[in-house]
Order: sequence, then C-alpha cells, then structure tokens
Amino acid sequence: MSVIAHNSSKRVLSPMSDEQRESTEMDNDPGTRIVSTAQRKRRAVGLLPSNKIQDNGLSISNQARHSKNVQQQSMNYANIQLQNNFSVNNNTKEQQELHISEEAKRFAQTRYPFSPFVIVTEQDIRDNLVVEDLCKFAKDKHQFNIDIAGYRRTSTNSAHGEYKILLFVKNLETFVLLLDEKVWPQELCGLKYKYTCPSIPPQLSVIIPDVPLNINFQEFSDEIRTVNKNIVSVIRLRNSAQQDIKAVKLEFNSVISRKEMLDKKRVLIMGLSLDTVEYLAQAHVLICSQCMNIGHFRKNCTQKDTQTCTVCGEKTSDIRLHKANCSGIMKCIHCNGLHKSNDTKCPIIKEYRAALTRSLLTHQQSTSSTTNTYHFNSENFPNTRMGWDTASQTKAVNLEYKWRTVVDEMLVFKSEIKTVVRELCDLILSDVLPEDSDRNLDYTKKVEAKHTLLRNWLKKWKSSSQLQHESI
Repeated sequence: MSVIAHNSSKRVLSPMSDEQRESTEMDNDPGTRIVSTAQRKRRAVGLLPSNKIQDNGLSISNQARHSKNVQQQSMNYANIQLQNNFSVNNNTKEQQELHISEEAKRFAQTRYPFSPFVIVTEQDIRDNLVVEDLCKFAKDKHQFNIDIAGYRRTSTNSAHGEYKILLFVKNLETFVLLLDEKVWPQELCGLKYKYTCPSIPPQLSVIIPDVPLNINFQEFSDEIRTVNKNIVSVIRLRNSAQQDIKAVKLEFNSVISRKEMLDKKRVLIMGLSLDTVEYLAQAHVLICSQCMNIGHFRKNCTQKDTQTCTVCGEKTSDIRLHKANCSGIMKCIHCNGLHKSNDTKCPIIKEYRAALTRSLLTHQQSTSSTTNTYHFNSENFPNTRMGWDTASQTKAVNLEYKWRTVVDEMLVFKSEIKTVVRELCDLILSDVLPEDSDRNLDYTKKVEAKHTLLRNWLKKWKSSSQLQHESI
C-alpha cells in the first residue's frame, strides 16, 4: 500500500478541487452506486457550515478610501470572499441575467459534501467488494463504522493499466478517520493498492482574515503549528492576480480542534491577537454532459439527437466515433477560450458560480429570518384563572407594552449612536488637519459639532431610560 500525498502550497481562493471536478457528473453515470438508507428521500445538505451573512458596515466614503490603499483593498477582497458580504440588489440582477435555475440550486445543495478518496489497483476487481472489505477492516480493527455516501469506477479505468474507485464519505468523522494512514489495511481483497487522499474540505478549515503581509510567514506557520498540533497546513491565500492577501487558511485533521479555535474566535500568535472565521466554499455548478450548457441535468436536456464534445465544442451524433477523430483543439462553447467547456476556470462558469452562491446565501438568510411564523392567540387556550379581575389583566398588558417600548427605544438609540460615531470617525479619518488657521478652525468646529451631537444622544438615552424605569 502506498499513499499519494496531497501537495499544499500557496493557492488561489478556488471553489472546487480537481477531484471534485472529476466527480461532478457522477450522478449521470450508470455505474454510480449510492448507498441507500432507511430514509428514501435524501434531504438537501446545507451548502455552507454557517448561514450567517455579515455586513461590514462600511459607508460609501469609506469604500472609496478603501480602494486607494492596496493592502486594505486586498483585505476587503478577502473579507468579501470569506464572509460572503453580498448585495441583495446585485444578486437579483445577476440572477435575471444568468437565469439561475432551480435544478442548479438543488445540484449545489445536494451533491456529495466531500471530495472522494481514490483507490487505485493494478487488477480489475468489483468496486463493491473493495468497499465492503475496507468497511469490515475499519470495524474489526478500529471499532469504527465507516459511513459511505457512494462509490463508483472511473471511466478511464484501464487506460494505463490502473483501475480507480472513487469513494465518497458521508460525514466529517469518517473523512478524518480515512485521512490517517494507519487506518488503511495493507491489502484490499488480497490485492496491493494505492490510495489518494483528497484536499482538506472547507468543513475542516479556518480562515485568519487579517495576517500582516510583512510578517515572517515561516515563523508564523511554525508557531501556529506549535499552538495546535492538529493543523495540517498553513496557506497564505492569493487573489485572482496571484498576489498574496492578508487571509491565511488553516487546514485541520480534527473536528474538535477546529471547533475549539472557532469558539475562541481569536488566536494569539507572535504577539498578535487575530480573528478566526469559518471558511465558506462556493457552490458547485451544474453542467449538462449532453450539451455542455449550464444549469440543467442531462435527462432534461433539449439537445436529444446530438452531443457536444467537451474538448472542441462540436456537436456530433456519435460521441465515441468523434473522440477517435477529434481535432484535440480546445474550444469552450461559453467563452471560446482555449479550455474545455466544463472547465471551472472558465470566466462564464465562474461568474455563474458567484451568482449561484449569492442566491443560495440570500435564500438561507431570508429563510432563517422568517422561520418563526407562530402567532399567539389567547382564544386557542383555556383560562387558567376564572376569577382573574380586569384590573390585573390591564396591569399586565400595560407592563408588557412598556417593556416593548423600552426595547424599541433601545434599538433606535443604538442605531442613532452608531450613525453619529461612524460620521465622527469618517470626519476624523478623511480630513488631514490643515495648516491654514481658518481651515483648522472650521475642521475643529465640525469635530466639536459631532461630539456635541453624540453627547446629547447619550444624555437623551440616559434620561429616557430613567423615566421608563420609574414608570414601570
């Protein structure tokens, strides 16, 4: 048995790895086998580990100044990618232009959540026997039940005298277990084999969004590995221009260690207190294997009589015969670029993926904010005290109303104070203290006016709170 190691280096914020791209169309393969459970209908798996969409609260003037600073621009780009700070209006516009279908949304939400483990043998063997032998070994030797979501043979099994089996796991516990080389047996079904571990998924990753660019990255990596022994790799992310950004990705081999770091919300490294956030991957794009267009399954494709070649983009009635005579010149049917039509690096596919991700995140946010649809109606319940007088009822109603009023005013004051503080900070940060005495006086008056307004709000809030407390 040999293990093909996964090479971790600096990488772009890529949403899909090579092994994920290889398995995108596996549901359309007749050789695909999905492990069935007692529940017939498969429930849609959430795309992201967190449904929270955070708003960085930057004003328009702040964003304009942001674009003037290269480092701050890189940080802003990382925060947008990692915390998914999307605009609902732009999302609706892009959905209309790109025609995001319900099929594409279902595909993105119900695909296998983890990339497959690849088992390679030199002899042809039934895939179900290999999977059963692996599950039996894990149960007998390690007292662990491996949860398999599905498995299949690849279409290029005998091209180089190798037979590959893609093994998809169902949960994080099984994925973490199979990352350990000691868990795998020396032989499967009496045959020597090799296996390849997939890249670490987003469910086992953490992002530190604000690591300074001038820091010694090697010392930073060594120290953070010392703090947490379960960190597999530390990766400085890059933007689309291949420039380093402040965001650093941490990959774990332990669910517990990752959760502990996220619960603490901060990590102390090299004298710096740095925030930690979840790594949110983008959605998988549904590409039809019949016509190579985006957004529908092959069984619903309107192009029934012909099939589009993935390489050259030509339509043919016999794809097997065409492959033997294909020119081999790559041409994408979406952008006419020199790559395959299902290449995830295609700018059209990347644009569609971004709009799809925004659509899913916006839907999750609106759903989570409207989940509580219960309304209390006293007529639906019997009276517990028949002799309860009207005065007591009136007092209770008034008390409830006053508390609601206090809460509402608290929210209003909080919003108004935050607005004044933001304006004051904008004024201080945007204007450099002028040398001219008249301009200096005008600048001082602006700052004092904002400070007075803030002080008045605080006094008003304090007096209102005292009155409410006394009346209650």
